[in-house]
Amino acid sequence: MWKKTLTRNAPLFAAGLVLCLFGAGCEIPPPEVTVPGVTGMEQAEAEETLEDAGFTLGDVSEEYDDEVAEGMIISQDPEADELLEEGAGVDLVVSLGPEVEEVTVPDVTGMEQAEAEEALDEAGLTVGAVDEEHSDEVDEGIVISQAPEAGETVEEGASVDLVGSLGPEAEEVTVPDVTGMEQAEAEEALDEAGLTVDAVDEEHSDEVDEGIVISQAPEAGETVEEGASVDLVISADPEEDNTEDEDDQEEEG
Repeated sequence: MWKKTLTRNAPLFAAGLVLCLFGAGCEIPPPEVTVPGVTGMEQAEAEETLEDAGFTLGDVSEEYDDEVAEGMIISQDPEADELLEEGAGVDLVVSLGPEVEEVTVPDVTGMEQAEAEEALDEAGLTVGAVDEEHSDEVDEGIVISQAPEAGETVEEGASVDLVGSLGPEAEEVTVPDVTGMEQAEAEEALDEAGLTVDAVDEEHSDEVDEGIVISQAPEAGETVEEGASVDLVISADPEEDNTEDEDDQEEEG
C-alpha cells in the first residue's frame, strides 16, 4: 500500500524538488566556512583576513590590556576554527594597550625652570617644548605659563610645555660717536645714551693727542640694546724716536 502511494506521488516529489532547486519553493542555506584565527593581528590585517575567508566584520570593541600591544586583536567571536555561515560577521576586541594612570597637572608658573621641571617629574610628567618671551612683570628665568594648565587631568607620562621669562624687553639705542673726545667726556656721553664703558685700552698715536679716544667698538651709528658696553681705545704718550736720541748722544760724545 505504502509502495503504491510512494509511486503514485513520485511526480509530485520530483516537481517539488525542481521548484526548490530553482528557488521557487525553498531556500538553500549558505555553506559553512571555517573561521580563521585573527587574534594577535593588527586590526586592518584581521579585517582583510576575514574578508578573504568570506566573512564580514561584526562589532568592534576596544579594551585595555597589559599584555597585548595597542591596535592588536585580543579576541574574536566566533573563535578560530569554528564553522560559520559564509558572509556572517565576526566580532573583534582590539587592544588599547596598558591602561595608563591619570594624574593632575601641578601649577609650576612662578617657579624657576629647574624647579618647575623637578615638580613635573615628581608628578609623573615630562617637560615638552620650552619657549621664552619678554615680560615686564615676570623676572628672567621664571615660568610665565604652562600647557596643559594647572589642575587639568592627563595621562601619566604626558608632556607639559613651558614659557619662560626673558625679563623686560630692552630698548635699543644708537651708539654715539665718542672718538676725538677725552676719556671722561666719552664715558659721560655713553652713560647719557644708556650705555656703559667696558674695556679701555691705550695705544700710541702720532696723530691723536694723549688722552683722546682714537676708536670705539661698537662704532658710532650702530644699534645695540640699552645697557650694552662700548670698548674704547685711548691715545697714549707719543713714542719717542729712539733713533734720534741715539744720534744726539753720539754727536755729544
